[in-house]
Amino acid sequence: MFRYLARNRSILLLALIILLSFLIITSQVRRPGNATLPERVVSAILYPFAEGTLTVKNTFRRAWGNYAGLVDARDENIRLRKENREFYLENLRLKEALFKDAKTAELGPALGGFGCPYVTARVIGRDASSWFKTAWIDKGSPGGIARDMPAATKDGVVGRVTKVSGWTSRITLITDPESAVSCITQRTREPGILAGEGGGLCRFMYVGKSADVKVGDLLITSGLDRVFPEGMPVGRVVSVSKAGQGYFQDIEVRPTADIKRFEAVAILIYRPRPIPPQPAPGEKGVK
Repeated sequence: MFRYLARNRSILLLALIILLSFLIITSQVRRPGNATLPERVVSAILYPFAEGTLTVKNTFRRAWGNYAGLVDARDENIRLRKENREFYLENLRLKEALFKDAKTAELGPALGGFGCPYVTARVIGRDASSWFKTAWIDKGSPGGIARDMPAATKDGVVGRVTKVSGWTSRITLITDPESAVSCITQRTREPGILAGEGGGLCRFMYVGKSADVKVGDLLITSGLDRVFPEGMPVGRVVSVSKAGQGYFQDIEVRPTADIKRFEAVAILIYRPRPIPPQPAPGEKGVK
């Protein structure tokens, strides 16, 4: 018994204090008036405990309120971040759409002077190989696209249509080795054939060594291949060499259009004038 009391003396003392406080309070209720000396002593002893208990209670209440507020603020912050990310992505999508529309709108004023209608399209794919240079666009035969129609940007010729599917078409670029465009120099009207050589450059071929061609000369389409309208810019001469043993100059040309980066293209609905039929031998006027 004594050992039990010794071990639990703190608990028993606290219980005794609480019991005395209860008795004092009940006695005050039964006998209102000024507190007696024992009541004042007990009150003085119990006041710090009561005050501490109230302080702990208020502190815990404030802490719990702050924690709940932090949880709500965290959830609100997560929600706002998610909404902000969605708005950011939507803003990027709208900016990209406006940018592409602006690029497409640039084609009209630049290509309207060639006297033929055109269809605008967007590039949706490119050939991954380093030798053959092609691009795929998002328009096909339902959009009025046909083989051998010229493709151009506001800066110049990029190629011609070589394959048409239901809703897409393939453009062979002028830098492809299989490409050939009949051109002349704008300054001296020297004729030749622009052939692709890969790597983003072309060669102006079959130009004699006596021809006047200089670095910086602009090449334009001649219209003789009956694929491209006459007068479209194609490229500028970047190097000229007459040192070879052959009959022709070695002329390197860089396309005026950005072949590697164009995103919108105009397909010209070009129909060249028919060649007048030649009279047969023996007809009037033929010797």
